[in-house]
Amino acid sequence: MLALRDLELGDAASTVLGYKFRNRLSKGQIQDMSHDLATQRLWEEYQDIGIQKSLYDCTLLLNKAYLLKFPRTDAMQCELEVLVENEPARCAFQKIDKALIIRILADSMGDNAVLRRLFDDQLKQGPFTESEDIAWSFRQVVGDTGTRLTVISSCYWLKPLNEISEYTSYAYQHYTIETF
Repeated sequence: MLALRDLELGDAASTVLGYKFRNRLSKGQIQDMSHDLATQRLWEEYQDIGIQKSLYDCTLLLNKAYLLKFPRTDAMQCELEVLVENEPARCAFQKIDKALIIRILADSMGDNAVLRRLFDDQLKQGPFTESEDIAWSFRQVVGDTGTRLTVISSCYWLKPLNEISEYTSYAYQHYTIETF
């Protein structure tokens, strides 16, 4: 971190981004992003959601080195208890994937939520590969009557959950899932 502090802001951003994305982005893209990173929330705005979590990490590191000279990073941790109605559903929820988790969370959001506006078709059915990049991490603890999930992602995706305390999800096509 001390080595970063010896550099100008743009050079430090370019160095961090270059290290993180050297095999994924061109030098020109890295250079452009290093200028944008000082004023924009690229971890929310960059069109390739596959690198948004890495952009968040880069901005977080730069903020620690430069004492908040970059946009303030924020992420959201969401905890929910998924209660299932019957034994087949309980068995199905022994191990779930990010697509189902995002679908369960999206069921609580209104139609104007970013997640719904951008991925409405994928939320309804079929493959949802983007869910791997939307949910940065998750942990599952299985209990007797359901499962407890902890999900971390950008506030950009999960902010509408701030206003929700309880809702019913129909994300799992054969079973109703009560979440709290």
